[in-house]
Parts: sequence; C-alpha cells; structure tokens
Amino acid sequence: MSEHTPVLVVGAGLAGLSTAAFLGLHGTPSLVVERHPSTSTHPKARGQQHDVMEALGYVGLADAMVDASPRDRGFCLRIAESASGPVFREI
Repeated sequence: MSEHTPVLVVGAGLAGLSTAAFLGLHGTPSLVVERHPSTSTHPKARGQQHDVMEALGYVGLADAMVDASPRDRGFCLRIAESASGPVFREI
C-alpha cells in the first residue's frame, strides 16, 4: 500500500514543527521526519521573538512554549548606547 503526503518536513526543530503546525492549520497534511530519537540534551534557543510567539499563538502553541521554557535562564537583554556605553534598560 502506498501513501501520499503532500509535504515532507525534514527536521523537528522549531522551524520544522512550526511549519507542520501552520500547514495543518490551513488543511495541508504533512509528515515530519527527524533523525534524532528524542529531544536534545544541549541547550538551544534561549527565547523567541514576539512575532514568533504571536504566530505560535495562532496554532495554540504559545502557552505550551512558555510552560516548557526554563525559568532560570540567566539571560538578560541590555539596551545601551554602545557595547561599552551606559545601559538604558535591562529586560
């Protein structure tokens, strides 16, 4: 028996899984393949931009992404005049 899938997504990272979710939102089936048997033990992205989170919200994944994020990131965004200049704000 042969099965036809319109879209093959290679890689189950943020881009691949998001692509599959957005295709599904529009009614296009896809098949995601990943060479690794499980999630990575190494740290990857430390956060996502607001537009990525907004897009993930359309497919109902924004809350799950926030819930799965580490709380002790040790990450701070500094807005400054220059690399050595005064810091205006820390986020």
